Amino acid sequence: MQAINSVYINDFVDAVYTSRHGGVSLKPYDSFNLAMHVGDKNSCVEQNRQILCEHFEKKHLVFMEQVHGNNVVFIDKNNMYANVQADAIVTTRADVVLNVMTADCLPLLLASEDCVAAIHCGWRSLAANIVEHSIACIRTHSNSVISAFIGPCILQDSFEVGQIVKTSFCQQDLSLEQYFKDKGEQKYYCDLNGICVAKLKKFNITAINNLYLDTYSQNQDFFSYRKEQQTGRMCCSISLKNNLNAL
Repeated sequence: MQAINSVYINDFVDAVYTSRHGGVSLKPYDSFNLAMHVGDKNSCVEQNRQILCEHFEKKHLVFMEQVHGNNVVFIDKNNMYANVQADAIVTTRADVVLNVMTADCLPLLLASEDCVAAIHCGWRSLAANIVEHSIACIRTHSNSVISAFIGPCILQDSFEVGQIVKTSFCQQDLSLEQYFKDKGEQKYYCDLNGICVAKLKKFNITAINNLYLDTYSQNQDFFSYRKEQQTGRMCCSISLKNNLNAL
């Protein structure tokens, strides 16, 4: 698997997901770690980020300080260089690349003709309606059709959770109970992927490029926090190809 893998969302954006291969970081961050906060050497992360930056023709990379909440931040000229605490970032600018970092959590990219979003869907943020908040933000800037991409994440058969996780989802929408497979003793296998798709379809978002790649069982190619604890982070990244009116 390559370090940077291009994916199709629509004709108006460039989007990729990264693997753990092709970078300069040493174990346990080997080797294409893109996160500054996990204990890796900053010099290695900077080199890895430069590889990603080159892929996007040196556009400015925007990262979030992800906090497992439901805060959505719109990126414009005033905050594109700021330290943003959020679990979703949205923009209409074509000179930036939005990035969501993960190592089991579900990375979601959304795109219309003139607006894009990068969303961190851990179970807490997904239960706190980060998807719904992100779509609402996009809709304040774009009325065109939204398409989606779901990158590598922990899949149901690898994601054992307790009763609190199931309750967090089912108390807001009982139909989400179908995405929990009973293991017994109030333990369940949770399908974050299925929950995310269900939320997207409620907004009539049906053009979904879904990789169905399991970070936990395929940790030879992807970072998995649940399996390795001390490890790196991949990115799913998105940028508008051209929207000069938004610059």
